[in-house]
Amino acid sequence: MEQYETYESQNLDNGAPVQDTPPISRGAKFVQNYLGFVVMGLFLVTTLILLLGFSLGVGDIPYQLLLHQFWPMGIIAAGVVVATRMKGPDMSMGTMMMLSSVIIAWTANLGSISAGILSAILVCLLYGMFNGAIISFLGAPTIVITIVTAAMMRAVAFIFTGGLSTILVSEIGTAQQAPFFIMFVLAVAIAFVALAITKRLPTCKGGQKKGAFPKLMDMLGYALVAIIAGIAGFAFLRRLGAASLTIGSGFETNIILIFAAIQSSKLLKNNVIALGYGLVVVLILTTYRIAAIGFGMSPFWLNAVEAGLAFQLICAACIAQGGWRSVLHTNLEPIEEKI
Repeated sequence: MEQYETYESQNLDNGAPVQDTPPISRGAKFVQNYLGFVVMGLFLVTTLILLLGFSLGVGDIPYQLLLHQFWPMGIIAAGVVVATRMKGPDMSMGTMMMLSSVIIAWTANLGSISAGILSAILVCLLYGMFNGAIISFLGAPTIVITIVTAAMMRAVAFIFTGGLSTILVSEIGTAQQAPFFIMFVLAVAIAFVALAITKRLPTCKGGQKKGAFPKLMDMLGYALVAIIAGIAGFAFLRRLGAASLTIGSGFETNIILIFAAIQSSKLLKNNVIALGYGLVVVLILTTYRIAAIGFGMSPFWLNAVEAGLAFQLICAACIAQGGWRSVLHTNLEPIEEKI
């Protein structure tokens, strides 16, 4: 006979015991807590096998290339986790990254890279506040509104490029790791600020639950997420020495993958731990890409494998949280409001 575990809860106001929660079977508890980790663990084993084969058949892992791939993706992951734990994932982050790189490249060719950086920050801020306002005050679905916003930004980027697919700015390209590390640390710091002002950090005290102020903070949180995406765009520009309208294409799959990974386990309620886990997921994914490309895997199959992993994690998240609606709304409210 299957054994069950019960949990006794206490009334936080007077300490009196309240009715026990429904029993949770060990099997259900495993699914809720560990199924997502099993999916990522199997993918990690696959990655390690590829790495071993790469080392034996090709040579040493190009760690410089691995880091160059990780920095922009790690920056994006920080923004994805923050957006997920506010009102839902921001699907426009890849396009925002592209628009930021285009703006900086365009102004850099006019002779002022600092003006380009400031302009990119301002544009990201405005678009992020627009997303946040529609999502927070009007209750629009995050996935829908951010996809629409992404389409708007692609039109703006096309205007900046004058119809060109690529803008070369070779003088700001660099192979040094220090600038990318600084941008990564800055993005993580901004992510913590966004979690703090929206009261999604474990140390946040209870505050106002209703009214315009929490919605305003969520709007500012999405503005900070957009700035994080803008930093990722600058990282891509520094790495490639060029801005392209194709930068960020296909990032929707990566955003969904990271979103599903951190929603696939109820052990990731702590948003600081969720942020760290999101970065680990990106590191595994980046390592897999390097090893798979080294073996000559085509971009088609590379994208197909990533889409398959995203699908598995979505299924794991739905099973763990009890359905797609729960996946979208689990852990989105400030921690202190959960009783």
